[in-house]
Amino acid sequence: MVCISLAMCYATFDEMCFPAFVRASDIFLNNRYLVVQVIFSHLQTFLSELYVYLIDQMHESLSRTLALEDQAPIPAPLTDSAQLKHFAREAEVNGNIELATKYYQEVRVLI
Repeated sequence: MVCISLAMCYATFDEMCFPAFVRASDIFLNNRYLVVQVIFSHLQTFLSELYVYLIDQMHESLSRTLALEDQAPIPAPLTDSAQLKHFAREAEVNGNIELATKYYQEVRVLI
């Protein structure tokens, strides 16, 4: 290699090294592309599993919510406090103190 000037020596050196730089950059970019593909495939797998999990959780919560709405309402008591007091007085008059006590306790619960 004969160099007349420093600029020519640099240009000659650059021409000789250029193919090596190109090969090195190709190897780097190909490896980088493979790494990106692997990361992307793992990301796709993770997102798929996350989607399935979230859909399952949504179905469970909807099932619980709808199950609570479908429950039969608590029926209103058949007797009110006035009727229970009347029954308690009748039980007292008839001498059934235990039944009268039970009715009075039910009146206290209703109030």
